[in-house]
Amino acid sequence: MSEPQEIEKTATAYASNAIESEKHGEVAKAISLYQKAIECLNQLIQRYPEHRFSKIYNEWVAAYEERISTLQKANAKPKKPPVESQEPTEKPPFKKESSVDLASILLEINRKLDDMAASIAQLKDDIVNLKVNVNDAAGKSELAAKEVAEIRNLVYAIKYDR
Repeated sequence: MSEPQEIEKTATAYASNAIESEKHGEVAKAISLYQKAIECLNQLIQRYPEHRFSKIYNEWVAAYEERISTLQKANAKPKKPPVESQEPTEKPPFKKESSVDLASILLEINRKLDDMAASIAQLKDDIVNLKVNVNDAAGKSELAAKEVAEIRNLVYAIKYDR
Protein backbone atom coordinates (compact mmCIF):
# COMPACT_ATOMS: atom_id res chain seq x y z
CA MET A 1 0.00 0.00 0.00
CA SER A 2 1.39 3.41 -0.94
CA GLU A 3 2.05 6.17 1.56
CA PRO A 4 -0.94 8.30 0.45
CA GLN A 5 -3.19 5.27 0.88
CA GLU A 6 -1.78 4.61 4.36
CA ILE A 7 -2.32 8.21 5.45
CA GLU A 8 -5.86 8.20 4.01
CA LYS A 9 -6.58 4.92 5.80
CA THR A 10 -5.37 6.40 9.09
CA ALA A 11 -7.50 9.53 8.63
CA THR A 12 -10.54 7.41 7.81
CA ALA A 13 -9.96 5.29 10.92
CA TYR A 14 -9.79 8.42 13.09
CA ALA A 15 -13.02 9.73 11.57
CA SER A 16 -14.79 6.38 12.05
CA ASN A 17 -13.69 6.26 15.67
CA ALA A 18 -14.88 9.85 16.11
CA ILE A 19 -18.33 8.88 14.85
CA GLU A 20 -18.42 5.94 17.27
CA SER A 21 -17.38 8.24 20.11
CA GLU A 22 -20.19 10.61 19.19
CA LYS A 23 -22.67 7.75 19.31
CA HIS A 24 -21.51 6.93 22.82
CA GLY A 25 -21.74 10.57 23.93
CA GLU A 26 -17.97 11.04 24.20
CA VAL A 27 -17.89 14.50 22.64
CA ALA A 28 -14.38 15.49 23.75
CA LYS A 29 -12.93 12.26 22.41
CA ALA A 30 -14.83 12.67 19.13
CA ILE A 31 -13.49 16.20 18.69
CA SER A 32 -9.95 14.98 19.36
CA LEU A 33 -10.31 12.17 16.82
CA TYR A 34 -11.74 14.52 14.18
CA GLN A 35 -8.74 16.82 14.76
CA LYS A 36 -6.35 13.90 14.25
CA ALA A 37 -8.17 13.00 11.03
CA ILE A 38 -7.83 16.61 9.86
CA GLU A 39 -4.10 16.57 10.68
CA CYS A 40 -3.62 13.40 8.62
CA LEU A 41 -5.54 14.81 5.67
CA ASN A 42 -3.66 18.13 5.81
CA GLN A 43 -0.39 16.19 5.88
CA LEU A 44 -1.56 14.22 2.85
CA ILE A 45 -2.59 17.39 1.00
CA GLN A 46 0.75 19.07 1.78
CA ARG A 47 2.90 16.09 0.77
CA TYR A 48 0.92 15.23 -2.36
CA PRO A 49 -0.69 18.45 -3.66
CA GLU A 50 -1.17 16.98 -7.15
CA HIS A 51 -2.85 13.79 -5.87
CA ARG A 52 -6.07 13.07 -7.73
CA PHE A 53 -8.11 13.03 -4.51
CA SER A 54 -6.79 16.30 -3.05
CA LYS A 55 -10.09 18.07 -3.70
CA ILE A 56 -11.98 15.33 -1.87
CA TYR A 57 -9.53 15.50 1.04
CA ASN A 58 -10.13 19.25 1.30
CA GLU A 59 -13.88 18.61 1.39
CA TRP A 60 -13.39 16.05 4.16
CA VAL A 61 -11.30 18.52 6.15
CA ALA A 62 -14.04 21.15 5.82
CA ALA A 63 -16.72 18.65 6.86
CA TYR A 64 -14.72 17.50 9.90
CA GLU A 65 -14.03 21.12 10.92
CA GLU A 66 -17.74 21.89 10.62
CA ARG A 67 -18.58 18.82 12.70
CA ILE A 68 -16.07 19.87 15.38
CA SER A 69 -17.63 23.33 15.46
CA THR A 70 -21.11 21.84 15.80
CA LEU A 71 -20.01 19.53 18.60
CA GLN A 72 -18.29 22.38 20.44
CA LYS A 73 -21.40 24.57 20.17
CA ALA A 74 -23.67 21.78 21.34
CA ASN A 75 -21.34 20.97 24.22
CA ALA A 76 -20.95 24.62 25.26
CA LYS A 77 -24.69 25.29 25.65
CA PRO A 78 -25.56 25.76 29.30
CA LYS A 79 -27.83 23.07 30.57
CA LYS A 80 -31.10 24.28 31.99
CA PRO A 81 -31.99 23.07 35.45
CA PRO A 82 -34.70 20.45 35.31
CA VAL A 83 -38.17 21.82 35.77
CA GLU A 84 -40.38 19.61 37.85
CA SER A 85 -43.73 19.01 36.28
CA GLN A 86 -46.61 16.70 36.90
CA GLU A 87 -46.41 15.27 33.38
CA PRO A 88 -44.03 12.41 32.81
CA THR A 89 -41.27 13.39 30.42
CA GLU A 90 -40.59 11.00 27.60
CA LYS A 91 -37.82 11.38 25.12
CA PRO A 92 -38.64 10.83 21.48
CA PRO A 93 -37.11 7.61 20.14
CA PHE A 94 -34.87 9.53 17.73
CA LYS A 95 -33.24 12.85 18.32
CA LYS A 96 -32.92 14.88 15.15
CA GLU A 97 -29.86 17.07 14.90
CA SER A 98 -30.47 20.25 13.00
CA SER A 99 -26.84 20.58 11.93
CA VAL A 100 -26.78 17.40 9.84
CA ASP A 101 -28.88 17.08 6.71
CA LEU A 102 -29.15 13.31 6.49
CA ALA A 103 -31.43 13.35 3.46
CA SER A 104 -28.86 15.07 1.25
CA ILE A 105 -26.11 12.80 2.54
CA LEU A 106 -28.19 9.71 1.80
CA LEU A 107 -29.06 11.02 -1.66
CA GLU A 108 -25.38 11.58 -2.40
CA ILE A 109 -24.48 8.11 -1.13
CA ASN A 110 -27.23 6.54 -3.23
CA ARG A 111 -26.09 8.48 -6.30
CA LYS A 112 -22.52 7.29 -5.83
CA LEU A 113 -23.69 3.72 -5.28
CA ASP A 114 -25.70 3.90 -8.51
CA ASP A 115 -22.63 5.22 -10.34
CA MET A 116 -20.54 2.39 -8.92
CA ALA A 117 -23.16 -0.20 -9.89
CA ALA A 118 -23.21 1.16 -13.44
CA SER A 119 -19.41 1.06 -13.59
CA ILE A 120 -19.36 -2.52 -12.34
CA ALA A 121 -21.97 -3.53 -14.91
CA GLN A 122 -19.88 -1.90 -17.65
CA LEU A 123 -16.78 -3.73 -16.41
CA LYS A 124 -18.66 -7.03 -16.49
CA ASP A 125 -19.70 -6.36 -20.10
CA ASP A 126 -16.13 -5.47 -21.02
CA ILE A 127 -14.85 -8.67 -19.42
CA VAL A 128 -17.39 -10.77 -21.32
CA ASN A 129 -16.34 -9.08 -24.58
CA LEU A 130 -12.70 -9.63 -23.75
CA LYS A 131 -13.33 -13.32 -23.03
CA VAL A 132 -15.14 -13.68 -26.35
CA ASN A 133 -12.29 -11.96 -28.20
CA VAL A 134 -9.68 -14.12 -26.46
CA ASN A 135 -11.63 -17.29 -27.20
CA ASP A 136 -12.03 -16.25 -30.85
CA ALA A 137 -8.32 -15.52 -31.09
CA ALA A 138 -7.43 -18.83 -29.44
CA GLY A 139 -9.73 -20.77 -31.75
CA LYS A 140 -8.41 -19.01 -34.81
CA SER A 141 -4.78 -19.13 -33.75
CA GLU A 142 -4.14 -22.50 -35.40
CA LEU A 143 -5.77 -21.33 -38.62
CA ALA A 144 -3.99 -17.99 -38.37
CA ALA A 145 -0.64 -19.72 -37.84
CA LYS A 146 -1.17 -21.74 -41.02
CA GLU A 147 -2.13 -18.61 -42.97
CA VAL A 148 0.91 -16.73 -41.65
CA ALA A 149 3.15 -19.64 -42.66
CA GLU A 150 1.66 -19.62 -46.17
CA ILE A 151 2.11 -15.87 -46.51
CA ARG A 152 5.69 -16.13 -45.25
CA ASN A 153 6.42 -18.87 -47.80
CA LEU A 154 4.94 -16.73 -50.59
CA VAL A 155 7.00 -13.72 -49.51
CA TYR A 156 10.19 -15.80 -49.46
CA ALA A 157 9.34 -17.29 -52.83
CA ILE A 158 8.77 -13.86 -54.36
CA LYS A 159 11.83 -12.39 -52.66
CA TYR A 160 14.26 -15.09 -53.78
CA ASP A 161 12.82 -15.66 -57.27
CA ARG A 162 13.84 -12.20 -58.35
